[in-house]
Amino acid sequence: MSSLNNSKFVGQRAEEVASWFFRLNGFFSIPSFVVHVDTIRSHDDKARTEADLMAVRFPFSREIINGKVLTDEEWVTNPINDETFRKSLFILVEVKAGICEMNGPWTNKEAKNLQRVLRRFGFTNDENIIEAAASDIYDYARWEGKSVLIQYICVGREKNQKLNLKYSHLVQIDWDDIGLFLIKRFREHPTKLPNGYIHKQWPEFGNVFGTWFVESKTPDRIKATNFIKRYIYDGID
Repeated sequence: MSSLNNSKFVGQRAEEVASWFFRLNGFFSIPSFVVHVDTIRSHDDKARTEADLMAVRFPFSREIINGKVLTDEEWVTNPINDETFRKSLFILVEVKAGICEMNGPWTNKEAKNLQRVLRRFGFTNDENIIEAAASDIYDYARWEGKSVLIQYICVGREKNQKLNLKYSHLVQIDWDDIGLFLIKRFREHPTKLPNGYIHKQWPEFGNVFGTWFVESKTPDRIKATNFIKRYIYDGID
């Protein structure tokens, strides 16, 4: 396999891991959302950019098994206060196999790509609100309205401290965060793995991670993180 193709598959697997993490946290998602130009004049006109993942989590989202509510990530369920918890949470996610980064199309105000995404989110038809939301996301990586919270998120191998200095409300998630969440989820809710068998409807990463968890004698955060890294970079199954 060429290094170019391998890099492509590594990126795809990284997106699979991120998508599974958000799915288990109650998000309904659209992977690989393409942002198109406003006016297509010829076949040479190209899409502006692509979002690795766009998703929404509604304010009272929860899953109950055997009378127990599954515990989602704290920043998802209560990022600031109870009032914020009652808002729909829209996310725009950039996934990297390496260090967390924000692509140029999402930091260039002049390109107005965020405005195109916000219109597709469909939380308002007021262009003034869309412009205000886009401005805040460009500057802070987050915007909060009366009933909606929009958050930019970077996912990758490691967090980028320079981005935290530049964007005060940016959320960064690394493989260690995801490994810790998955370990806690399946320890606290083993009924998600009935009789040690994995739900075959789960996507590939969900199946292989669940199988590893069931078969591992002493699963912990470090082992989970290492498994995630092997899956992404080596393509284990």
